[in-house]
Amino acid sequence: MAQAIFLALNPNMMMIYVSLISLTGVIFSSVFGYISSHSGSKRAAENESKRLKQAHETRLSQENKFEKDKTLRVALQDLTRGFYNDTFRSETINSYFNTEEGKSMFADVMSKITAYGSEDSVHSVIYLQKAIAGSLLLRNKQQLIIELAGNDIPFKVDWVRYEINALTAIMIAQLRYDISQEIINPKELLSVKFNNLNQNFKVFFEAGIDEFLKLNKLTHFTENGAKHNENDSIF
Repeated sequence: MAQAIFLALNPNMMMIYVSLISLTGVIFSSVFGYISSHSGSKRAAENESKRLKQAHETRLSQENKFEKDKTLRVALQDLTRGFYNDTFRSETINSYFNTEEGKSMFADVMSKITAYGSEDSVHSVIYLQKAIAGSLLLRNKQQLIIELAGNDIPFKVDWVRYEINALTAIMIAQLRYDISQEIINPKELLSVKFNNLNQNFKVFFEAGIDEFLKLNKLTHFTENGAKHNENDSIF
């Protein structure tokens, strides 16, 4: 009350008082505006930084996938060439994969698959390496497999090449799957290669693929046409 009377008796002080109140409001308004503006700018900067980081990570992911797919395509091309160079002709003593050229090619293919291939591809190429080395992974099943063809096999079976052909067909299909998620039945690759018009002869070659598909648990092939009897395995 006393302050009001004092201000009423002193107009100049009243003006000063009003000015101070107004100035204080301006100052508070300016400070609040600055804080709001700074906070908004900070959020905008953080959002832009996040966007740039995500864009960078996306670009790196795309570049890595491109490099991975490019490398696997080279491995796929080399492996396909080796697949069609490996035959069952009696005049061919060794598998193409056991020639100097084939060994060099496969070493390069294996390094690429080990570095860039999926877990399924790595497991499969390891079994292919064992087959090339003559491990005879199907040794306990050979008699049953040969009986599937009856008298339709016009040559002595080279089991090393038999296993190599089956596993290479699987590897080609698996690499296609790694690159593009495309499902190719590995049995069809052998059918095309050997032109298996004789049903027994066809079953003879496909039996090995069945066993190796089960061994490697490649269910994406068995669920898409490469069916087999789950109870009929040597592993």
